[in-house]
Amino acid sequence: MSKQRAGREAAAPTTKSVNPLDELVKNINQQRRYTGTQQNLYTYSKQGWENYGVHLPDFTGYSEFYTAELGVNAIKYIEETEQLPSFEALQAGHTVERDKLISYNSTVLGNWQKLADFINKTFGLSERPSMLKAAGHDYYADASNHSWDKTAKLINMANTFMREYGDTLRNNKVMPADFPDQFKASGDVFTAQRSVFLAKERDAKQGILDKSAANDAVYAALSDMFKSAARIYRNDKVTLQQFTVTRLMKEVRGNSPSGIKGRIQDSAGQYLANVLVSDSNDPSRSVLSDADGRYELKHPSGMMSVSVSLDGFVPVELERKISVGTMHRQNFVLNPVPVQVQASEEEAA
Repeated sequence: MSKQRAGREAAAPTTKSVNPLDELVKNINQQRRYTGTQQNLYTYSKQGWENYGVHLPDFTGYSEFYTAELGVNAIKYIEETEQLPSFEALQAGHTVERDKLISYNSTVLGNWQKLADFINKTFGLSERPSMLKAAGHDYYADASNHSWDKTAKLINMANTFMREYGDTLRNNKVMPADFPDQFKASGDVFTAQRSVFLAKERDAKQGILDKSAANDAVYAALSDMFKSAARIYRNDKVTLQQFTVTRLMKEVRGNSPSGIKGRIQDSAGQYLANVLVSDSNDPSRSVLSDADGRYELKHPSGMMSVSVSLDGFVPVELERKISVGTMHRQNFVLNPVPVQVQASEEEAA
């Protein structure tokens, strides 16, 4: 393999892999039965069960199944479901660990390219293909596309290769004496982070599935009660409106606040406090993120111009359409101001 080809492979894009949590959430959202957002579900479900409590005699007269305790327990379950970590929170925690793994993976790949260069400079044309293959070349492309198993295989093969041929590479004064230790260290960091990441991914998947199952249970219980209400109030269309999702959704969207909410972190995955999030067209409408990077900025429906800023970081501007009665999820990542820019600003001051 030529050095030009090795260079092209090193420059190959590394963002082709699909995030399994994004796919899981996408599939869940495509298959779910309830109307509106998760927060909408909790709000109109609680309202529906509160209406049930008001009209409890009608339900108990219809069936002994319907009791005051049933309504109390239903609302309690909705509140417990609401407190479960959101899809977004679970995805965010997973993304932080995934970004670290991608960074460490990139370091491993960069070091492997150095090894490939050492091999190309040490061995003749006829020997290079077999030597590169022995060093893990066949796993490089998949490792570049975030196949973590293939990166692990690449690391093991490269370490083994250097144990066998390290003296040859060093004796030709091509490979630095400390390079094998450097490569192994980068591989160890990747391996440790891979374990952390896989545990986070496993927990996040289970958390998303648990949240989804609980949401489905909330909606199923509400739907069953509404079906009975449809029979109880078949001749009372006015009261029946209190037990229809369409009507309750209108009330939810009309009374609920709208705007954006989410979390703010830096490029290293650390959540940032005291970040100013404001409406560019109305600076009086602004909030600061809390110690965990959380913020919530209310805004009327329509187009919203958002400004996000913190000293030492590059500001972020965003245009977002706000729907009636919906708090849209919007996370931000702020990048530090480059050192040279900070130095120039200090000189100007």
